[in-house]
Amino acid sequence: MQWDSVLPACLLKAEPLSSKGRTVSGSACGFQLLFFIPVKISDRYKRAYAELFADAGPGYHVTDIYVSERRMYGVVGTRYCADLKATAYPQLKFV
Repeated sequence: MQWDSVLPACLLKAEPLSSKGRTVSGSACGFQLLFFIPVKISDRYKRAYAELFADAGPGYHVTDIYVSERRMYGVVGTRYCADLKATAYPQLKFV
């Protein structure tokens, strides 16, 4: 019988999180051609979110997500970019 499944969580010792967090980021852009034709505009947050989790890697939890957006104006349209920054922590391992 495994005693880990019987013991309450308060009796198990977990690794501390404070020193193991690292900063991860993701970014994705789209373009509005002539202010009427959107190119990769609608899913830029979804792509940035996927890049953020890919940067974190497997076995990590992502917290404290900071979202920002930037625009760059050009002659034939506007470029919109979504930037995400977060803190990635390893999954808890009970010892």
